[in-house]
Amino acid sequence: MNASMIILLVLLCAVVIIYFLMNKNVKGMTNISADELLSRLNSSSDLLLIDVREPNEFKSGHIEGAISVPLSQFQQRYAEIPNNRELVIYCQSGMRSKAAGNWLIKHGYTNLYNLRGGIRTWRGRRTN
Repeated sequence: MNASMIILLVLLCAVVIIYFLMNKNVKGMTNISADELLSRLNSSSDLLLIDVREPNEFKSGHIEGAISVPLSQFQQRYAEIPNNRELVIYCQSGMRSKAAGNWLIKHGYTNLYNLRGGIRTWRGRRTN
């Protein structure tokens, strides 16, 4: 087996692992599509939106009504998030929001939703 074949196999394995991690569900957290979220928000749902992207990402545009609790500050700031509401956590693609959801689950939070595909999938209103 030559070096280029080994590199190709390593890259293929990396792609498979990344795909698996992006699509893996978090126990205790429900995935919600952008369409489902929009429908729930339009029906006056009491969802609280948590954007875990970094401040510069949040400033470039976020879902209207979302609060910013960046993942890099999450362990210090998670107590700011009420634990008696339904929470939708999102990031750019869905990976950081899953990490934030895991943290909240370990600290007793329930009623958690992950925006599947992150804000990339969002077609509703954004604010800056």
